[in-house]
Amino acid sequence: MACSHNNTIWFFILALFTVLISPVISSRVSSLMKLPVIVESRSSVDSYCESWRLAVETNNAVKCKVVPSKCVSYLETYYGKGQFDKDYNVVASYALAFAKTVKMGGDCKDAWVFDVDETLLSNLEYYKAHSYG
Repeated sequence: MACSHNNTIWFFILALFTVLISPVISSRVSSLMKLPVIVESRSSVDSYCESWRLAVETNNAVKCKVVPSKCVSYLETYYGKGQFDKDYNVVASYALAFAKTVKMGGDCKDAWVFDVDETLLSNLEYYKAHSYG
């Protein structure tokens, strides 16, 4: 049993290494993930606001009713300078890729069910109308 476990671990490490060094795969990954050339330090406020936004977007900030005042300018920048659009496009691409893999039943009774509150609607217009606050 221990030998089988060791073989599994080595196989996983080998597979991971192969993926990381494969030119075809790494070129695809690098086209999706562009890392910044210069890493700039962010303020603790921006870091907090980014974490706050993630918590809200994933419904982990249950009692949050308003945007914290220190995050208003962060949200204005996030929505107004293109990062929201980039994030939206990445998520939409993943959703479309997944949808293309779904096998239909062939009886014409297949349906997609969306959670409209979080899936199809954007809060962008709300934030704009309320000056991101």
